[in-house]
Amino acid sequence: MDDDTLGTSGLKVSRLALGTMTFGDDWGWGADDETSAEIFDTYVEAGGNLFDTADLYTNGRSEEMLGRFIRDRGRGHPRGLSPCPPAGRPASLYHHQESP
Repeated sequence: MDDDTLGTSGLKVSRLALGTMTFGDDWGWGADDETSAEIFDTYVEAGGNLFDTADLYTNGRSEEMLGRFIRDRGRGHPRGLSPCPPAGRPASLYHHQESP
């Protein structure tokens, strides 16, 4: 997957973001934990590192799931996935260039 620099930040992010609005089935539709994990894994394995999320998606369940997936699978990842953005970065960004 190709990367671009996010504005003037110097932050390298994938050109395609993974939208997580349907992570969780709290609204009576959407992807359960297992399916969401498969979607996440496929995206990350393809080189993705930019996630679209919001605390309103599935009543916050989407962010809980995404945080868990990043925590459980992001350690040691060559792209340095982290559930916590580095200091000075917007909280909505879940990627940084160096592993913690």
